[in-house]
Amino acid sequence: MTAEIFVKKMNENSPDDSYFEGFTILERERVLANHNLIPRKKRKVYEDPLLDFIDRFDKGNLPVDFPFYIENEVSEIENYYIVGTVNSNDYIALDKRKNHIVQLDVYNNYKIVRQCAKTSVHFLKALLIYYKPEDFDTSNYREYYRNLAKKCAIAAGDEKYFDFYFYWALYQDEEE
Repeated sequence: MTAEIFVKKMNENSPDDSYFEGFTILERERVLANHNLIPRKKRKVYEDPLLDFIDRFDKGNLPVDFPFYIENEVSEIENYYIVGTVNSNDYIALDKRKNHIVQLDVYNNYKIVRQCAKTSVHFLKALLIYYKPEDFDTSNYREYYRNLAKKCAIAAGDEKYFDFYFYWALYQDEEE
């Protein structure tokens, strides 16, 4: 998967009309605007699709419930490219040596807290699943998030990534 394909699929993930029952026109427009990632002037060429996405597209229109902040520029520390932050004290990073996506503890010498995805491509596939609109059963949100996390983990390359995606979902629910 390339950055372009990821953006195209994210832009196509807009909710359908049934999602907007009870919404005002303004609320509907705001939601749809959050599903329109636009290109910006490219500064550097990256072969990695996640790094390319960060560099080439404006992330200001990512869905407002995105579980972590995606960086506007690619930065580096030690053996990692920083691609995002979670909870203001953890980085989401691409391991330069293994090409895995990991969560690093900023205050603990960049210790790996969680494994996130086998590769950047797997990570982007998991993000697409996380943001594909589905019916949300409010009567059993924990089970919904558990199933969503399992789907994301499989897309990320292995069920061993489940904890990272389940943590996302629970963190999002606590924020509301």
